Amino acid sequence: MQLARQHPRHAQQQRHAPRVAAAAASTAARLSMPRPLRAPAQHRMRIGPVRCDVTAKYQPDGKTAQQLPALDVKVCGTDEGCLIEHWIEAYEARGNSKRKLVVGGNWKCNGTQASVSELVTGLNKAVKDSPEFFDKVEVIVAPPLLHLAAVKTSLNPKIKVAAQNCHFGGTGAFTGEVAADQLVDLGIEWVILGHSERRATPESGYGLMGNESNELVAKKVKYAVSKGLNVMACIGETLEQREAGSTLDVCKAQLKAIADVLTVEEWSKIVVAYEPVWAIGTGKSATKEDAQAVHAGIRGFLAVAVSPDVAANTRIQYGGSVSPDNCSDLGAQPDIDGFLVGGASLKAGSFKDIVVEPVTLYPNKFAV
Repeated sequence: MQLARQHPRHAQQQRHAPRVAAAAASTAARLSMPRPLRAPAQHRMRIGPVRCDVTAKYQPDGKTAQQLPALDVKVCGTDEGCLIEHWIEAYEARGNSKRKLVVGGNWKCNGTQASVSELVTGLNKAVKDSPEFFDKVEVIVAPPLLHLAAVKTSLNPKIKVAAQNCHFGGTGAFTGEVAADQLVDLGIEWVILGHSERRATPESGYGLMGNESNELVAKKVKYAVSKGLNVMACIGETLEQREAGSTLDVCKAQLKAIADVLTVEEWSKIVVAYEPVWAIGTGKSATKEDAQAVHAGIRGFLAVAVSPDVAANTRIQYGGSVSPDNCSDLGAQPDIDGFLVGGASLKAGSFKDIVVEPVTLYPNKFAV
């Protein structure tokens, strides 16, 4: 008698089922979640062709119900179903760690001497009016290179200053570039690298800045860190990539290039900024659920590709039309540790609201 052949999908489900069940149990223990809610909800997670049912919804602090997020197929990678493992690793890696909220303001190619002076005055007033919030939050602004020295000199030191780019090597015959060595000499502590407006190709329609490859961005990150700079390393997918279901594949490829060149110790100087390209400057923002799902996948990838400790301690910002209207909902998500803000950072009042609201509403989430 010939036995019926088992469908490959069923075999995959059976193979992953013990791991998923064990992970849900170990996650509860590692997060010190005192008890499940009375009626645990079943969350269905689709990973490419594989479906896994995960029953886990907990009440970690007795006040706010947190649930393991559903990962929608549109934001999931499909290679070998590995996102299941990354998702599990993300929750195991996060543990009880608290990460300090980090809010960056990217001024891009905006500002005259007069408008920059006015913006700095407004930011200084914000710090003066609410100094306690600027102690609780790591706040960074990135003016155009032309205004870097003036802003560094006149801005309250509670707000750090970043460059928007730097060269992959030292000083020399590199017309139009700025070296990390020069930024450090100026007293600059941060730099933004890998922004989509620099990664983009003219054909993509997202920018004309220079088609920087993953490898070139990684080379820049490595050199900047070697000179003592902290880096906001940007990653993110285009609308076409998102609609093709390759969001996390794109993000993982961009991160892997960086992970390949950094030591474990050097990750302490990295903040990952996830910015879906389709949301930058468009007024469209990822939903809090979609943003959290991608952040969880990124953290899971770091747990696998670098180490669980690095995953637990690396801060992951969200960027893409962040505003005072959506920062609270986004800031409540367990794997969103801050924001990289574009247009709203050019208005001192709006930027202050983005700094203040998450730590006001969720004081127990963030380290101070």
